[in-house]
Amino acid sequence: MIEEVVVNNKKYTLSEFHGEVVNQQVSSTSYSSSSSHRNEHGQYVSNNNSGTLTTKEFFLVNQHGEERAFSFTGLSIPSIRPGHVAQVMYLRKEGAKEYRLVLVRNVTLNTDYLPEKEIEQLCLNSNNLIPELALVAVGIFFMAFSLWHFLAYFFWDGGFGSLALAVIAVPIAIYIIRSGNARFSKQERLLKSMILNKRE
Repeated sequence: MIEEVVVNNKKYTLSEFHGEVVNQQVSSTSYSSSSSHRNEHGQYVSNNNSGTLTTKEFFLVNQHGEERAFSFTGLSIPSIRPGHVAQVMYLRKEGAKEYRLVLVRNVTLNTDYLPEKEIEQLCLNSNNLIPELALVAVGIFFMAFSLWHFLAYFFWDGGFGSLALAVIAVPIAIYIIRSGNARFSKQERLLKSMILNKRE
């Protein structure tokens, strides 16, 4: 199922599929890498990194007999086995080409996986990133303005007016920067809420 959704005046396309798990495979791939660098004492130090990536693949058949395969590598998705009912959701922001995974749900066991980083990326689109960056830039300007007037008051004999301007500008800067962060957090929270409300 594909549908258009609007969250906090932002448009997204939701792609959702759920059905019975008819087959499932789990495979693991080991990886290792090493690098070396010279430390502050002139000695060469090696860094070794190794681990295992797990790939989970399963096939779902919905009530209309349609079948789809899903494969996930390195994600902590819920345990799923044949006979379970599962649901997978992808979301695409307006103007984007690619969908992002936002939910893998084992309906039978009532367990969910919501990839936080993918949801954050959906909030960072060009339409709502620019206002946040503008707010932060204005906040930084007010902070620099405040610092300048503090220095003028204490070191350059700027007079009481400089101190008064600095005292006024500091809370304005803090408020503006926090407003930008709050708007981002609100969008992320509303997106998660919409995703959870669309669960089976």
